[in-house]
Amino acid sequence: MQEAELVQEILLRNQSAMRELLVQYGSTIKSVVYQYLGTLRQYREECINDVLLKIWQNIGQFNSEKSTLKNWIAGICRYQAIDYRRKYLREMQELYLEDCKEQRGSDSAEEAIFAFSDETERILSALTPKDRSLLISLYADGEALDRLAAEMEMSHSGVYKRAERAKRKLRELFPEKLSSDVSHKQSGT
Repeated sequence: MQEAELVQEILLRNQSAMRELLVQYGSTIKSVVYQYLGTLRQYREECINDVLLKIWQNIGQFNSEKSTLKNWIAGICRYQAIDYRRKYLREMQELYLEDCKEQRGSDSAEEAIFAFSDETERILSALTPKDRSLLISLYADGEALDRLAAEMEMSHSGVYKRAERAKRKLRELFPEKLSSDVSHKQSGT
């Protein structure tokens, strides 16, 4: 099915056109979502479903003069995946704040936020500025690995390996802090 015909069929709410869209653009959808949510398995399928729903609901906004259907779909995937990444970061921050409140006996969310910032800064200060910036860009800001690789003029795998080495260094320097945080978050307590 050609792009224009596919768009028209989706506009007519033909569900078989959505199946055809998945055949033609499923790998693009999956690739973009996995680029942003690669390690967040619990969010990937839900994000892909939301992407398909957004395509179904917003196909009338597609303009073939401004973009190809593939690029338009990739844009929806990117923004949806970024939203899911932010959702994950909010949930992790909430878990951390709850842990801070329990450990310090404080009911003040503001105190817990400052403790989170101070503690995070203290831990990250053990890294070189370049490694610290890389981890913040990857995990806090949700930057794509490909984009960081281009900025750092390194290969995709080189950036990944550098981030892994930085995380390993932090685990070695702060085993009591980082291993307890991970076990609390994994166990849900």
